[in-house]
Amino acid sequence: MPFHIVIMKRNVLALVAVLVTALGSASLAQTAQDAVTLFFRGDWLGCLQSADAVLAEQPENGLALACRSRVLAYLNDNENGWRATADALQACAKDPVGLGLTMSFLGTGRDSSTEALEEFKLETATKILELVPESRTGPQSYAKSSALLALGKKEEALKEAQRGVSLSTDSPTLRARLGFCFQALNRLKEAEAAYRSAVKINQAFSVPRVNLGRILLAQGAKEQARLELEAVVKECPDTADAHLALGDLSFDEGRFETAVEEYGRALAANPRTADAYYNRALALARLSRIQEALKDLERFRDNVPLQAQAESFRLSGDYSLTLNDWNTSEAHYQSFERLSPKATSHLLNKGITGVSSGDPSKGVEILRKAASLAPQAGTPHFYIGFGLERLGDYPGAVEAYDKAQNLSVESPALYFNRGLILLQEMHRLDRAVADFAKAVQLDPNYLEAYFMLADSYDSQGQQALAGQTREAGKRRARELGKELPKRKSVLFPGVPFDKEAASSALSSGGSTVLGKAVSKKGSRSFAADGVQVSLYPATPYFEAWYRLREAREDADTVVLVCREAEKFKVTSRVDQNGDFVFRNLKPGRYFAQAYFEFTQVKKSKVYVGTDSYRDGPYMVTTNHYEDRVRYIDHSDRLEGFVEIQKDGDTVKLSLKDHK
Repeated sequence: MPFHIVIMKRNVLALVAVLVTALGSASLAQTAQDAVTLFFRGDWLGCLQSADAVLAEQPENGLALACRSRVLAYLNDNENGWRATADALQACAKDPVGLGLTMSFLGTGRDSSTEALEEFKLETATKILELVPESRTGPQSYAKSSALLALGKKEEALKEAQRGVSLSTDSPTLRARLGFCFQALNRLKEAEAAYRSAVKINQAFSVPRVNLGRILLAQGAKEQARLELEAVVKECPDTADAHLALGDLSFDEGRFETAVEEYGRALAANPRTADAYYNRALALARLSRIQEALKDLERFRDNVPLQAQAESFRLSGDYSLTLNDWNTSEAHYQSFERLSPKATSHLLNKGITGVSSGDPSKGVEILRKAASLAPQAGTPHFYIGFGLERLGDYPGAVEAYDKAQNLSVESPALYFNRGLILLQEMHRLDRAVADFAKAVQLDPNYLEAYFMLADSYDSQGQQALAGQTREAGKRRARELGKELPKRKSVLFPGVPFDKEAASSALSSGGSTVLGKAVSKKGSRSFAADGVQVSLYPATPYFEAWYRLREAREDADTVVLVCREAEKFKVTSRVDQNGDFVFRNLKPGRYFAQAYFEFTQVKKSKVYVGTDSYRDGPYMVTTNHYEDRVRYIDHSDRLEGFVEIQKDGDTVKLSLKDHK
């Protein structure tokens, strides 16, 4: 009959004793006990034959059903084993041995109510303890130990397992139970000894041999573990747990293709092996087979209780993000949050993806939540800095990077990113030099950090040190066998930028600048119609920039101002005649600049050939020409300085093309 937890709880917990008032005739009872005896000796086929003999005459014999279900589980006939378990649990309401044999098989199959199933498993364990206040036989001790372990009472379960071995010294099953209890307490050496003693009694008993392999693997004895597990699958190729363990071993060694194959063999032997789905998903993800990994995580969730699904939802969220499937990822993360409301690990990945390739604003918001839930973690602050940098909030980005550093994030990327902001956006040369130097120290192969450090030295006027650093970067590239892309050195003025002075220079006055922005090409003039003209106060910073540009800018070097200085300007628009105007200016010196890109059209007549013919005594010759049009692209930088002597003056400025 199909297993249904609601029916099972109603029937078993109501203790319908009429099903098991007796085991039948004395001969049948003895045969059922024989099946139990054979089970605890590890004689699976003998146990199955004895159980089937009972069930042929008494189909609802609980003890026989329990033996049959457990043996079928060991023989990997899980579908029949699952059905036999359902029947056995309904027939074993007052038989602790039968309940003990079937209880450990609960929850290994897909069911519509896995949470209720786990609850019933605990109720069954409690019932066993009520029925066996003190064990008198090995099978009773097995049942009681299983119940104690299910209830989380590991030390008591171990003591009961030890009692079971003393009651039935020749039972490999009880010795395997003892090993399992030691393993649950992480007493691996003692677990190994117990499993070896079980295998010594019965070489064909695969359960302790698989567990022994796992113990050896946990202790780092990989080759011994491999030999033990391969021996199991050689003798019994359909042992799902052995293939699962071999898959884990291959995964641990980085052989992900082999791991996927072994997990597949485990699932072929037992499609309900939930861990095989989960671990295969991890291996598939390492092989970038994300869609397959997502399907395996779904299958894993189909075979485990809801409370065991949390991490699989987080992984599904992470994997969906790698496919840029934000909506699916969000749904998985919401499921994870419902199951693990205090967890933060998914928030980090979710936020990182947001700031990197999704929505930076949303990513920063998520990362801030992660940071609030884990105040001692520096990584969220690092990625908050990255997100704010993408959003153009450079002071906020520097503050976030500072927090990450204070929380012990020692990342070359942190120092490099912050150095770029300090250099290019805020003109903090000393701090930029320190950050680029730290990035090189943390990662001597960080080639770009060498060249940004060199540019920073150069901007400070330390040209010799800049040259040494560039050569060090080139030398490291040669050592790494990498070809450096062609890049320009980027220099900045070596004097501080005074934003208060710049702001004051742009405050309202009574003067006017009348300007002309025209590009001359030969005898022709081209008005920079519609082009924006920017007017900057010629502070010491801008004067230093201009001098540095005149001295150093060439095909390999560009000289810039920091973004903060770039903000302090007023703008005007050139009309069709090339005129522009700036009003309400204070006295002072200013620098104006406009970029004018246009296409010049040149028309000319081109000789294409000659025709000649005789007209009487004369030879007539005709030269032929045709009109040709040429298009010449220009990109001109129109610049000029202007100075206002006193308030109220109107001065003129003509911008010239600066090559």
